[in-house]
Amino acid sequence: MSDSRLHPESMDVDPPSERLSTHIGFGTFMATTVGYWFPCRYNWSKQKFDAAQLQQALQQQALFEGTEKERELEKKTELV
Repeated sequence: MSDSRLHPESMDVDPPSERLSTHIGFGTFMATTVGYWFPCRYNWSKQKFDAAQLQQALQQQALFEGTEKERELEKKTELV
């Protein structure tokens, strides 16, 4: 009894045409994923950096509130 299920090496399980379509599908998936991930990651990093700068500026403003340094900074910002 020679059943093809018993000898998988005798069957061509993955013909070249199916392999190529699998590679194209996987390549397209990876290109799409990476194509969306990089801009998203860049925007996230930029927002995190901007938020850290804003937080530092707010802390400095709270520290200088009511001092001579605050008045000097206000004069500088009025000129700009």
